[in-house]
Amino acid sequence: MKRLFFVLVVLGMATISHAATDVTLSNITDSSVTLSWISEGTGTCQVNYGLSAGSLTSTAYDVRGSKTTGQIHYVSLSNLAPVTTYNYQLLSNNKPYQQGTFTTMAAVIPSGSCLAYGRVCDGHNPAVGAVVCLWLEDGDGNGSQGKSALASCLTDENGYWFYDLINLRTSNNKGLFEFSKSGDGLYLNVSAEKGAELKTRMDTGACMPARDLYLK
Repeated sequence: MKRLFFVLVVLGMATISHAATDVTLSNITDSSVTLSWISEGTGTCQVNYGLSAGSLTSTAYDVRGSKTTGQIHYVSLSNLAPVTTYNYQLLSNNKPYQQGTFTTMAAVIPSGSCLAYGRVCDGHNPAVGAVVCLWLEDGDGNGSQGKSALASCLTDENGYWFYDLINLRTSNNKGLFEFSKSGDGLYLNVSAEKGAELKTRMDTGACMPARDLYLK
């Protein structure tokens, strides 16, 4: 009995070596969505999706290329239909993992620009390919109340992240989030390879550019 129990534990551990954790949906619009996650093992990734769980006929890969390997995965789905529910399944190294659904929104058209940007560092080096999840929260009582919907981007080869805040939607994704260029809060959660991360808040008046951020 003890030997059998040991074998079951070992097999169970082996099956989750590339399991998806911290799956995040962001950048939801009328025609696109981003899925990002961290896998326990290093590998390639893809997302199969479609209009029903039994018909996942479309496939998307990491935005950095289908052969990209790592623990951090970042996949954008595009050319979706508005106000439509899709089913999806994550795959790592061609093994199926988490399933779920998401619903696209009605189209809204932002105007102007308010580009937030900054640099993420890993020690003295730029943090390349880190996922930056961000949202706004009302801080001065003007414009939209509460929090915005979640957005995200990847750091580039120099560790820089960029996101135009005018694209942020309200928490229910039905309209654009109205914010002040000073006095509201911009929150960032950054995830990188090997479990490195950071969480921070800054004023909207201090994110163009933002201060350098350092992973822990």
